Amino acid sequence: MEARWLSCVLGLFCMTAEVTLSNWAVSQHPLSITRMKVNSTAEITCSTTLSDPMGVYLYRGFHGNRDVVYLSMDNGQVTKDTKAPEFTGRIHIAPDEQIKEGYGFTFQLSLLKLEDTDWYYCSWEYFNSDKMEGGRLSSNGTVIIVRV
Repeated sequence: MEARWLSCVLGLFCMTAEVTLSNWAVSQHPLSITRMKVNSTAEITCSTTLSDPMGVYLYRGFHGNRDVVYLSMDNGQVTKDTKAPEFTGRIHIAPDEQIKEGYGFTFQLSLLKLEDTDWYYCSWEYFNSDKMEGGRLSSNGTVIIVRV
């Protein structure tokens, strides 16, 4: 794994802004979204250079890793499965059209609540047919702080 650059979020912790493993990379932006008001919308963009990912999870992680949503990718078809009941009807997905190679999605989290304050990160699933094994590549994450 190779760190591309180091960023600090809220002075609490530092993390890589892009992760590279082998010839694949994952990235996520922005690193933080602060001062979001209740009922506003936050956008998180996750991308990868994986040529054929199986899917991508959006997790929230300050209070234990919990699934928020899973996007399954099969033969060009993307299927959304909202895992966290508190986000049902509040997550919208858009493909990132600016990606030249690989895949990218923007997750829109709408009608934010105070309890949505958390660290959100993407984890891409893949299958390496050369090694006959699967794996995951996780991004650095985004801190969202919601206030009144």
